[in-house]
Amino acid sequence: MSADRLADTLASSLFTLSRLMREQLMDQIKKNHPNAEKKKGSPAKAGTGDDSLSFLHVKTMSIICERDNPSMKDVADCLHITSPSTTAIIDKLVKQHLLERFPDPGDRRIIRLRLTKTGKEKTKMGMKDAMKDLRPLLEALDSEEQKQMLALIDKIISRNESKEGGKSSGKSESKK
Repeated sequence: MSADRLADTLASSLFTLSRLMREQLMDQIKKNHPNAEKKKGSPAKAGTGDDSLSFLHVKTMSIICERDNPSMKDVADCLHITSPSTTAIIDKLVKQHLLERFPDPGDRRIIRLRLTKTGKEKTKMGMKDAMKDLRPLLEALDSEEQKQMLALIDKIISRNESKEGGKSSGKSESKK
């Protein structure tokens, strides 16, 4: 197999794995929150009423947790959504006291974001639950294969972080 074909196949497999992971998480949200509101075309939400958080809200909190006081634009870029869409997500998280906005000390036109204590706790719990919920997907691999996969993913993340100037600290941590 040529290098280009191999890269294309790997990219396709990563997209499939990403889809499977999202589906697994959505199934767990539905299972854990059977009364979760779901409008046609919108992601399932954990919880009900005004305090419900969609997968996108949790992902946003995760991005803010991984980065050092990102700007609104940084978050929008990470999520690949528009600034108005990001503002709507951030507004809901601020209203629920999960994160706060503050002006950049060097340029007051830039708005920075940070998680509150409650936001950090919810993000930590959400990530812990997500990891637990995704374990069944990894059962297809034995322990040695999981270690190899982790090493390869860490290598990809490290190489890309060095190209980006170390923006993200989303590198997975193995317990050895």
